Amino acid sequence: MSALQKALAPLRAHPIITTLVAASVLWAVWRYGFGTVLSYEQVGQKPAAGVKTLIVLHGHGAPGDDLVPLAKELTSDLSAAAFVIVGPESNGGGRSWMPDIKAPTKEAYLVEIEKRVVKTTRDIWEVVDRARRDGVACEDLVFVGFSLGGRFAIEAALRAPRDCSPGAVVAFAPGGGAEIPLPAATGSTPKRLLITMGQADDVVSPRAARQWGEQLDAAGSEVQWLDVAGGHTITREARKAAFAFLRGDAVGTALSSPD
Repeated sequence: MSALQKALAPLRAHPIITTLVAASVLWAVWRYGFGTVLSYEQVGQKPAAGVKTLIVLHGHGAPGDDLVPLAKELTSDLSAAAFVIVGPESNGGGRSWMPDIKAPTKEAYLVEIEKRVVKTTRDIWEVVDRARRDGVACEDLVFVGFSLGGRFAIEAALRAPRDCSPGAVVAFAPGGGAEIPLPAATGSTPKRLLITMGQADDVVSPRAARQWGEQLDAAGSEVQWLDVAGGHTITREARKAAFAFLRGDAVGTALSSPD
């Protein structure tokens, strides 16, 4: 008997246990994203044709699963699916979409950070493509992010494949990476964008967020801006606004690009 046959003998002797183990492995791959560069947790409905599907991105330094409760709340209210993606490890602790990079000059830094941003958004789309293979239409894709995750929600939507225009983006207090301009859309811009910003937020720049909104408005997206009470967090008011926005309601005020 070969070494391989010896290794497989216990599995053949217990087919029911073998089947259960195999099923558990497949379930873990489906739910937690084994096999993709970025791991994720899938919550809500099963992604399929006609099912709104949220791509949820956490903020800088977060543990990676802190937006799972938000995803569960939104998917329950909307009968939607969600992929809560975990960003790369950060040198400063936690997870971050923007790596800590040292470079000899500002120009060298910007060149290197641009390469990393492109790679990270490509890795995000690797997860999105799983939803698309399950039948989710691009118009049912919604990028949702907080803080740096909000910036990357906009970034990822703009870097969509040419044949895929995401239905919407919800950016809660988006910020970070203001020195790096947003890219021009590789395909069609997302159809709708909601930006919420805490009136007492002293962490990110409302000015930068407005500029990003104005850029998407000029490119053809319907952009809505909502000021909410509070600081740098996702308030209950912001969560309710996101639900209403994704239901198709008008939220806040229309944000138009300057003439």
